[in-house]
Amino acid sequence: MKTMNTDKSITLEDYYGETGCVLEVSELSPTESRKRPSKKGMIFISTPWSPEELPAPKFAGPPSYSKKGDDPENDKLWKKYNKAEIALMREALQMAVDKGLAPEFLLKSKYSRYCGCTCPCSPGFVFQLDRYAPGGQSWYITIKSPRKTKQQEAEHAEYLSSREQQAPTFVI
Repeated sequence: MKTMNTDKSITLEDYYGETGCVLEVSELSPTESRKRPSKKGMIFISTPWSPEELPAPKFAGPPSYSKKGDDPENDKLWKKYNKAEIALMREALQMAVDKGLAPEFLLKSKYSRYCGCTCPCSPGFVFQLDRYAPGGQSWYITIKSPRKTKQQEAEHAEYLSSREQQAPTFVI
């Protein structure tokens, strides 16, 4: 199991109208984050909000799914939506640097859909280690919302109870 080298956290006063949110920053050393040395560092950011919950620009939700190129109008909507998601992540990164939880060189990172893998399953930000930073290769920046956490726990409990009801019962 990978262990975090540096754990720092603060409670945010007001984050999108919610109090009690926690900003956490963790760093993995090069030997813990990858099995082989890499010249690039990675930053993974998790926020509880999605673009449709923000004041502007307004989204009714993510656009409908379609193969890229089949519907140019839908492709434009996805591009706007993805830019809003990246802006949310950039804002969390900027906040971590401003609060002194992360080093300033992380701001020079570039967004990549393929940050942690060769498929777009783990998007994040990439930076050059040899150019900017000795030390940790992977940074994890997380914002946790008490309201969202309770909501997710309730949804998970509801899901588990529905699965339990669907499970066959055996009598021996």
